[in-house]
Amino acid sequence: MASWDKFQGKTRRYDGPMGKSDRAFVFGVLGLLYAVNGSLHSLFWWVANIVIILLIVTCIKRVKNGLAEVTE
Repeated sequence: MASWDKFQGKTRRYDGPMGKSDRAFVFGVLGLLYAVNGSLHSLFWWVANIVIILLIVTCIKRVKNGLAEVTE
């Protein structure tokens, strides 16, 4: 595990526009809407695409900042 820790970085990464609490909120709202309506509105597909883009940006930022932290 020691070698993995060095690769991972010194600290936990919380960077990015779509962190854990943001994901929980979005998926919670989507689940609530589905439970209340029985189906998802056509707007769901736009929201899903935006969430996917934000998740990709979050992953890129965390990896980039984690690698920068390791090289310091």
